[in-house]
Amino acid sequence: MADFSFSIPAQVRFGLDVVNRIGAIVSEYGERVLLVTEAILYEGKVIERIQGLLERKGVQYIIFDEVVPNATSSVIDEGVTLARGAHAEVVIGLGGMRTLSMAKCIAMTAPESGDIDDFLSGVRPKSKPLAYIEIPTTCRNPFMLVDEYLVTDSKDRVARIGQSQKNITRAVIVDPKLTVTLP
Repeated sequence: MADFSFSIPAQVRFGLDVVNRIGAIVSEYGERVLLVTEAILYEGKVIERIQGLLERKGVQYIIFDEVVPNATSSVIDEGVTLARGAHAEVVIGLGGMRTLSMAKCIAMTAPESGDIDDFLSGVRPKSKPLAYIEIPTTCRNPFMLVDEYLVTDSKDRVARIGQSQKNITRAVIVDPKLTVTLP
């Protein structure tokens, strides 16, 4: 099956082994990456594969793998602190719907002066977000290609849908092979 690519305005790449282009895609937006993921993806060697692809392109990266089932907004704040400290230019979300929402929130919040609680309370982000690239490992994500996210507020444990900056997602890489080893 041939892969295909289109933009709406995010660049969408779909096909077998299309993830092999992650280094080139990231290089369009920067050289310092925060890779937001979930530790279970170590089991299928998915994270190691992404690491190798980034290293081959000379991209500097830090892995933030603290997204766990039922993670709350406090995890986003940890990721934001890491992104700010590393001077990240790009955030890659690698995983399922929850991980991708958290990665999107990190990209949205890192350039701001506050934290995710500001946005959960209704404040709209004003700064330009970090470049955000999404690599889903599941087939369902109603928040893909939309300027919304789903986060469980750490204060009251209520799931909230929030609004991010317009067109925050720069690229989506959908590689069916990444779902083969999932439990």
